[in-house]
Amino acid sequence: MKIELEQAFATLGVPASASASDVRSAYRTLIRQNHPDHVAGDTSAATQRLAEINAAKDLIDRHPAPSPRQPRRPASQQAASGSSEPNTLTPEQQRARREAEARAFRKAMESRAHAELEAERCARAAAEQAAHRRSHSLDKAEAQKRASDEARRQRQAAFAAALRCGSEAAGPVSLLDRLRSIGSRTSAGI
Repeated sequence: MKIELEQAFATLGVPASASASDVRSAYRTLIRQNHPDHVAGDTSAATQRLAEINAAKDLIDRHPAPSPRQPRRPASQQAASGSSEPNTLTPEQQRARREAEARAFRKAMESRAHAELEAERCARAAAEQAAHRRSHSLDKAEAQKRASDEARRQRQAAFAAALRCGSEAAGPVSLLDRLRSIGSRTSAGI
C-alpha cells in the first residue's frame, strides 16, 4: 500500500510530504495539460494519462498524512468538518457539542417563533386601531349628520310657528323675506 501511495505522489509530481493545497494545485495543472480536449493528435494516450492522474489523486485523498498536524486531508473530510483542523474531540465532547448545537438551534427557533407571534400581535393591534378609527370617524360623521338634521327640524318648527303666529302681525312682505332667509339656510345645510 505504501508503494502505491508513493507512486501516486510521483504520478502527480509532488513529494510525499506535500500539503493538500500543493497536491490539489499539481493535480489541476496536470489535468489542464493532459486533458484529451486540449491535446492535439491521439487522445487515447491522454485519456489513459488522465485516468492515472485521477486514480493517484483519489488514492492520496483516501490516505491522509499521518503527521500530527495533518497538512493533507481529503476534501470530503474537510467539507464534513467545516474546518481544516483534525477531529480531536472525545466522544463525550462530541456529544456535548451536539447538545449545545441542538440547544442553540432550539433557542433560535423559539426566538423566531416569539418574533412571529409578536409580529402577529402587533398586526392585530394595528388592525384594531384602524377599525376603531374608522368606526370613530363614522360615529363622528353620524353625529354631525344627526346634529344637522336636528337643526333643520328646529328651523322648520320655528318657521311653522312663525307662520302660525306671526303672519297676521308681520304682514305679507316681512313673512316672505323671512321665508327666503330660512329657506336659504336650510338649502345650505345650516
